[in-house]
Amino acid sequence: MKMIQRNIVILFCALWMTADVYGQQEPSTQYILNSMSVNPAYTGYKEQWYGQLGVSSQWSGWEGTPFASSLAVDGVLDPVEKKHGVGLQVTNDRFGAESVLSAYANYALRLKLSADGDERLSLGLAAGITQYGLNGDKFSSVEQDDALVPTDKQTTMQPDLRLGVYYHNPHWFVGLSVQDLFNRAKSEEGREFVQNSLGNTSRNPQSYLMGGALVRLASDVVMRSSALIQEDFERPTTLDVNTVLIFGDKLWTGIGYRTKAYWFTQPDNVATSNTVIKRSRSLNAILLFAVNQKFRIGYSYDHQLGNRTSGAKSGVHGVTLGVSFGKGQHPLAGQYF
Repeated sequence: MKMIQRNIVILFCALWMTADVYGQQEPSTQYILNSMSVNPAYTGYKEQWYGQLGVSSQWSGWEGTPFASSLAVDGVLDPVEKKHGVGLQVTNDRFGAESVLSAYANYALRLKLSADGDERLSLGLAAGITQYGLNGDKFSSVEQDDALVPTDKQTTMQPDLRLGVYYHNPHWFVGLSVQDLFNRAKSEEGREFVQNSLGNTSRNPQSYLMGGALVRLASDVVMRSSALIQEDFERPTTLDVNTVLIFGDKLWTGIGYRTKAYWFTQPDNVATSNTVIKRSRSLNAILLFAVNQKFRIGYSYDHQLGNRTSGAKSGVHGVTLGVSFGKGQHPLAGQYF
């Protein structure tokens, strides 16, 4: 009986950590407000120094629930040609006993394809490091002094590289990027909690394809429709589609839908895979208000579908605060992508 109980605890820990890191690789609805989080070539797109602070929380009201925070700052080094974009990203994700802290330095070469610079092709890269942490104090075992359950705080660090390409003009955009190039798991156990250590915790490389377009509905109303596809060729493909209405460069309001599908891989268990896909669907809402020419406040909400806990506490609430700074900076009006 003790052996069975011990195995149950170990299995629960493994599933907990695996599910968490899987979840942290899911695209957040907040990427609509700053796509540098999924594509380094987006760095410098706003052509001014801009900072964004974001926080998101899931299953509010429950102890140890997922919580994420991020800080992103980017701009252009040459305000005249606007050819060189640089940026910094820091993210901190926590779920129960696990934490993931990442920091990246971004650079984008922004090639001008039109005389006025409204059409550009950007090539971007981001280099950084990720620290995985496990707080053993938050674990409890059925057997005292169980050697297979960690009792202290452990951390491990891994370098990472991101690459991307991004094209945009005043009417539409498209981008392709890859992340976690150096973060591949060392064995088939992947991200699993290996007994009482973090030795094999990592993420698989991810690829992102994004695109969108603008349609002017009235003199002061613009519709922005976009899609994001996430793929790692091992698990179901994630598809995210959104439509946002922009009123007079002051108010953004939109809805989206996120789902999964087996486009490039085949599941080992069809019944289980259908359950996973059903529970991964979500309806998303986003709201952004421009307080003035310098400040933006955003809110996003992801509501899970087909999940027993999708009632009051399973939604993901996100809040962002964006600010442009520096002397002589033009307003953020017209920056729709």
